[in-house]
Amino acid sequence: EKQRPIIEANKEFEKKKRKFLQEIKMSKEPPTKKQVYYYEKLCKKYNIEKIELTSKLMARDEIDKIIAGLEDKSLPNIMKYFKANYAGKVDMSKVSAHARAVQ
Repeated sequence: EKQRPIIEANKEFEKKKRKFLQEIKMSKEPPTKKQVYYYEKLCKKYNIEKIELTSKLMARDEIDKIIAGLEDKSLPNIMKYFKANYAGKVDMSKVSAHARAVQ
């Protein structure tokens, strides 16, 4: 029981380390077709100038910026929007996870 704070601190450190390493890996991989498609649709809908996406990390960050700029960021509204506009084109579980992470 006395070790509990040390164990919790170690878990938090490992979690941050995994996230950091995942971001490094993503920065070296090209964006997926779904990420590029989703980014292009968001740019078109909101009249945002597109930039060339060079990595998965960059694509994720750009998509985050667009979602952050939306007026209604509630999970149900994001899910309804994607189901109506991108059914079969994106993985809805990833959309849900991404939307939760943004909130």
